[in-house]
Amino acid sequence: MNHHHRVDSSLGVGGGEPTFRFAFVRTDHRYLPKRSFYLESRKDGTCKLIGSWDGIICIGVRRNSPPYRAGVVVVNPVSMAYAVVCNPIPDGGEFIAGYAHPDTFTVHLMYCCYKQGKPIFQIIKVGDLHWREIAAERLAAVTDTLSEIGFDKQGINSIVPHGKLHWQLRTSSAQWVVLVFDMVTEEFRSMAAPQCATTLVRGFAVLTGRLWSLVIPESKSLEMWVLEDYHDHEQQSWQVFRVIDMTATTHVIDIAKYF
Repeated sequence: MNHHHRVDSSLGVGGGEPTFRFAFVRTDHRYLPKRSFYLESRKDGTCKLIGSWDGIICIGVRRNSPPYRAGVVVVNPVSMAYAVVCNPIPDGGEFIAGYAHPDTFTVHLMYCCYKQGKPIFQIIKVGDLHWREIAAERLAAVTDTLSEIGFDKQGINSIVPHGKLHWQLRTSSAQWVVLVFDMVTEEFRSMAAPQCATTLVRGFAVLTGRLWSLVIPESKSLEMWVLEDYHDHEQQSWQVFRVIDMTATTHVIDIAKYF
């Protein structure tokens, strides 16, 4: 988390020391974090690790005994400062990103759900009481693309090169696309992604200041694609930087040596 930002600890869960703060500590030290991992923090509630973005950890909290409370605990794992935000409505969507605003450094969470078959994006700033929906006109450039993406049917991981959120997603027609979100204007656009019909595993990363797509097709080779001309929206294209034979060794591969 950017150290210009401080999470307000007065927004904690209930009085005294926050129960779910200690639940996070136990998770962090004893287990590898997993999106589906549940931790029973106390007899009347459970915690679910939602994700980690931009240096913050987000934990879904559900308390079953009166007084009923549920929400998302946002934790700075370094300072252990924390805050609680309300759950988005409707339930059943996906938390797809968390980020510190480039201008204000305040922490935001982003959530995607479906309403009448259309994706709806909501944002909340830590400290606010309510989620707000991103205006439809800010989705205008990607309306057709969004109609082909099932956010609830694939793993959602975001990266933040050039001050914008990026997701590498697969469409219903088996094509790949990069969805881009400007954290200041809150507008969406899309970019092409490397295409490979037989992708088994696909990763997304920022390396050496550039955008990379890491693709493992059925051939079990690792294809490292790089986007050199990011800011040239008309001419940008992906290039294969290197192909690594994954079957040639049983040892851990140090990708750094290929740069």
